[in-house]
Amino acid sequence: MRRTPFWAILILAPVLFSCHPGEAQSEGPTAIRPAFLNGDTASAMAVMDSMTLRERVSQLMMVPLYSKPGEPESKIGVRQAIEKWGIGGVIAMQGDTLTTRRNLNELDSVSSSVTGLDLLTAMDAEWGAGMRLPDGIAFPKAMAMGATENEALVQRAGLAAGQELRRLGIDIDFAPVADVNSNPANPVIGNRSFGSRPEMVGALASAWADGLRQAGVMSVGKHFPGHGDADLDSHLALPVISSNLQTLYAVELPPFQTLIQRGVDGMMTAHLDVPALDSTTGLPTSLSPLVIQDLLLDSLGFEGLVFTDALTMAGAADPVPPGTREVAALRAGNDVLLFPSDPSLVLDSIEAALVRGTLDTSRINEACLKVLLAKQWAKSEPTPLSETDLRGLQEEIRGHMLVRLGTGRTLEPGIKTALVVVGNRGAAAERRLRLTFPDLKVIRKGKGSIGKEDRTRIAAGIADCPQVVLAFVDESNRPARNFGLPEGANAVLSALSQGDHRLYVSLFTSPYALAFLDPAPSREWLVAHHEDPLTQEAAMAALCGEGAALGKLPVDVGVWNAGQGSPTAAVRLPRSHPSPPMV
Repeated sequence: MRRTPFWAILILAPVLFSCHPGEAQSEGPTAIRPAFLNGDTASAMAVMDSMTLRERVSQLMMVPLYSKPGEPESKIGVRQAIEKWGIGGVIAMQGDTLTTRRNLNELDSVSSSVTGLDLLTAMDAEWGAGMRLPDGIAFPKAMAMGATENEALVQRAGLAAGQELRRLGIDIDFAPVADVNSNPANPVIGNRSFGSRPEMVGALASAWADGLRQAGVMSVGKHFPGHGDADLDSHLALPVISSNLQTLYAVELPPFQTLIQRGVDGMMTAHLDVPALDSTTGLPTSLSPLVIQDLLLDSLGFEGLVFTDALTMAGAADPVPPGTREVAALRAGNDVLLFPSDPSLVLDSIEAALVRGTLDTSRINEACLKVLLAKQWAKSEPTPLSETDLRGLQEEIRGHMLVRLGTGRTLEPGIKTALVVVGNRGAAAERRLRLTFPDLKVIRKGKGSIGKEDRTRIAAGIADCPQVVLAFVDESNRPARNFGLPEGANAVLSALSQGDHRLYVSLFTSPYALAFLDPAPSREWLVAHHEDPLTQEAAMAALCGEGAALGKLPVDVGVWNAGQGSPTAAVRLPRSHPSPPMV
């Protein structure tokens, strides 16, 4: 039995939205229509009319393609799926840029020869192709970008990421993540979210989508209706979101509404159990007509492509058997089946549902037409773009994402200074700090708990240093690992706070690590988000007053509030040295 009839949601929505001005309103600017829908509809319909029903269904499936060098099995399997069933799309997974581009070009030619249609190609590239391809562009993750609070900067990053995706042969980026990470214990979203403030998440997600569109790549907001308050990973189980309607409309839904208003091309539906929206036992939101058709399409007015999240994930696969879940996904209002179970079984199941009348042919035609229009748009020539100064953009982002907490005072040149590194990395931080402090004393403690002997050794080593930089360099997005902080982290803070030291604590990991550290007011804090060499260099430059740290906290954590920070600009000329390659 369904707990909330949709007529109740429609009645409540204006009241719920109006209770939260500035976030999402029931009435507002007219939404920008997704650009791909403005194509040649008559031509697309003519193509669809020439296809059999089974061929139309095949266009709605998107299968994975792995492009690891020397491992052609996945490409061979996808080729066979195109030749045998006319599969319409692929999602590029792990590999390298050269092999990925080569495989996509080859498979696109196969599709054109066999079906007369190009492939629709996608990638999970939330922070650039580097998310899947080690030699691809990787920008800081969304939470670090959220700390910038800078739409123009995020849009430029989305543009640069989109330019590379376009060169690889990718039509669609399964990004941006529009989930509001309101639950610090979220095991699967975390730093993939722009933050915990709905209005900022919506603005920055839309900026990334705008950049992609400028590069000629379609954007897909995810994971509707909001995965940010989950305490389980939907890859492994079906998470329950217990929020009431008021919370959903105040927190989870506003970023998706902002994306819709600004013309996002697609939406990805999440495998969640949200009783306030649909309490049908065991039915994920990704398969719910109440959530997809009634809420996303009818109430919020989204017209673009609707993608399921991977249908092999436990959140969908455990409660609903193969074949059945693909039929349910289409009936709910999804257009594209991502990671379908066996294509032959899916085709047979959908055809049987059409015969039984449990699935309508018009639903297949509606989805197929959108896919054909997307292919038409994706293959058009984009506006010529100038090359991005990638290194300069990466450095600018670091200056805007670093978050100072405390007074924001900088290290004083000419004073004996120590660097205490906790973790197995940190060479770039040491190298940059030595430019300002040539006699820098460095004490290292690798990964693992910090015991009494470690604390004694570290405290003795910094005894004659009035300035101490303590760097936790173990990046983690996992709440179960205290976001990379080792056991004994607070104890070493206390040990280093004894005596007349000025202590600067640098976190090269998630801002959620702050919740596990004593926020003593005598300490200076720097949240760097990531441990890559470029970020280490930028963080040490900021502590020396030779670089900017303009960011604000993107999330609520411990005693700290989202939006809090002590932005500092460079006050001294920057020092430089030949930088190593970014890794």
